[in-house]
Amino acid sequence: VSTQSTWGIVEAGEYEFSVEGIVVQRWKLREREYCPGTVFNVCLEEQSPQAVRKIKVYFYGNWAEPCSFIDCGDRVRIQNVHVEQNPAYNVATRETEHPFLLVAVPTTQLKVLQESGPDTIEFAFTESNLENPTAKVSKRKDVAGHHPPPTST
Repeated sequence: VSTQSTWGIVEAGEYEFSVEGIVVQRWKLREREYCPGTVFNVCLEEQSPQAVRKIKVYFYGNWAEPCSFIDCGDRVRIQNVHVEQNPAYNVATRETEHPFLLVAVPTTQLKVLQESGPDTIEFAFTESNLENPTAKVSKRKDVAGHHPPPTST
């Protein structure tokens, strides 16, 4: 098992790092093409002061259906993943494709943050609670970290 930063990935394998980003693209839940079972995947955009990077995250088998509610604009934080070579990465696509993709595995921890009005709902998934994830609701904070003032009606 390797522990590295997301963009320091140099080879496929198991990693314990965390990736956090905004979902910028999603694919519908579907049957896998070459193996039995289902798959759901998203593309995350991670922003840093140096660059904006995108990486695909795949949810196979038991993970696919429970995660298929994830939508564009959601913030996703995923930890403990399997890294695989991205078959779509080549000389022609190196500006648009990351050379690796992430796959949820039994040790994966996943958090999905969705905004709903003045609230943020955080769903937390592990392999053991896929059908019944924990959910926590909190008031959304502004950029400076302050809660918004109450609105009058």
